[in-house]
Amino acid sequence: PQATPLDNSVVLAELAGERQRLAALQQELTQQKDLVATAQRNVDEVNRKYSALAAQPAAQPAAQPANQPKPDAPDAQRQLADAQSRTQQLERDLLQYKSLLATARQRLDAPVVPASSLLADPNLRLLRLRGTVKGSAIEGHVLLSSGSRIVFYGSQLPTLPLGRAYQLWLIRASAPAIVSAGVFQPNAQKRATVQFENAEWTSGITAIAVTDEPEAGSFSPTGHKLLMGF
Repeated sequence: PQATPLDNSVVLAELAGERQRLAALQQELTQQKDLVATAQRNVDEVNRKYSALAAQPAAQPAAQPANQPKPDAPDAQRQLADAQSRTQQLERDLLQYKSLLATARQRLDAPVVPASSLLADPNLRLLRLRGTVKGSAIEGHVLLSSGSRIVFYGSQLPTLPLGRAYQLWLIRASAPAIVSAGVFQPNAQKRATVQFENAEWTSGITAIAVTDEPEAGSFSPTGHKLLMGF
């Protein structure tokens, strides 16, 4: 397949969208951490009250105002656990958004590498991606260098509905098990080229796939699987 230039306007739009999502996620994470701190203070206060009650002699129970509810330790602990769980999920989401943002930056900054420049690599692998039922007409090939570079060439790529894009995935033998290698759109000739370079994430690849995703990309595959190669 012939390499085609990356459409920088698509990458710029992708990059701007990811920056906005990253800022919103960071703001939500800050708010959630405040909720965790509040929940922790509530738990500490409940524990303090229970400790004070336990320290009172049995014959002299501590006086409680009639309209003051008893401290509910299980409820406070549950609120804290929920807040901590949400914070951990937000932190994971934040890392994934940063990964997508880094991918977009790499694609914007790096020129497309012609296939001829990779042929000198004695350990170069050529992987053919086969179309699924949903992508039976699509053709895809991937060059895997022994270093950290991957180049994807796709052809016969139909234009997706508005708001949708193709996304390239690396399936790995170790964590992270699935890595996004970027979203892309075909050109007027129904072709696309995507290159990805990351020494950590391009090791241990067991399969490569292309799916149909929202135009800003997904954290993990959610749409139809269109191409797959092992």
